[in-house]
Amino acid sequence: MREIALPVDWVQREMYQVEVRYLRDRYLLEKEYGRPLPALTVELVGTPKGKGKWGDPALAAVREHFRKDEYTVWVSGSEENLEDRFILMSYPGLRRKGHPAYKRMVEIFGEERLKNLNKAAEKAKANLSGNRGGGDPDLFVFKGDGKQERFFVEAKDKDPVSPKQRICFELIEKHLDCDVFVARLKYEGQPANPPR
Repeated sequence: MREIALPVDWVQREMYQVEVRYLRDRYLLEKEYGRPLPALTVELVGTPKGKGKWGDPALAAVREHFRKDEYTVWVSGSEENLEDRFILMSYPGLRRKGHPAYKRMVEIFGEERLKNLNKAAEKAKANLSGNRGGGDPDLFVFKGDGKQERFFVEAKDKDPVSPKQRICFELIEKHLDCDVFVARLKYEGQPANPPR
């Protein structure tokens, strides 16, 4: 498991968080009123305040970095209606049921290799305290059919790689013969006293 540094303009992170808050609030309002919202017709006065951690700017920035290099990028997750999701070691019940996000990985790595990976992961995670679920890296990045040029990426802002992630990533490299990178954002242009 190797770390790579991705330079990102600090303002992009701030803009991402503003956009996520806007979309989340608009969704909640549309749900509350039971209809799409019209455009705002009055000028805003003052500035919105408050702090919330919604969305994942590190994941968005890393995904966009690889998309710009013309890679196909799948995100770890179980949303069935999205064709850019994958399941590797997470959601054992969905894996057993043949969830489409798991089937995508079976097509690329083969069922036997994934079974061996998951057996080894369950055994290794049994010794950990706390939640033993999960362990999938954030992204699966590939070109073509994913059988030649491929790797996994864990997107990190400032948080460390957890012991469970370290175990799972090493098992992925061993059982799937596929690199796992930790992409850590390196913010550029951040002022000494950022506005809030």
